[in-house]
Amino acid sequence: MDNEEIIKLDPSLVEDGKTILKALDNTEIKPSAALWFYFEDLKSWRLIISSPYFNNKTPQECYREVLENIQDQVFVRLYIGDISLFPTNENLVNLLKLAVRTAPLSIAEIRFTSSIINGLFIRDALIYRIS
Repeated sequence: MDNEEIIKLDPSLVEDGKTILKALDNTEIKPSAALWFYFEDLKSWRLIISSPYFNNKTPQECYREVLENIQDQVFVRLYIGDISLFPTNENLVNLLKLAVRTAPLSIAEIRFTSSIINGLFIRDALIYRIS
């Protein structure tokens, strides 16, 4: 596979990601980062959500809170297994912040492909927000 090739991200997943972000913006969670990230080793996309709200909570508490806040939403293709929740000190999120920043409440669609940040190769990412 050519390193310059953009990996296909299903448009319904892009819309589902926006739906989750909008829903969580209306809660205490208020994500500071939300993006689709292509994990080369898994050959799959994951929706990464990072929030200060997750900093002092267990993963179980974080997922429970997210599920409670998105249960009324309708998703076309997204499953909870497609989502990774990170505290704000997560290395991947902080590395991406070195290269890309958005407004705190933005919902952008910034494609970030075939780049290296501090030695980490980013194959592909679609960034909604990273602040």
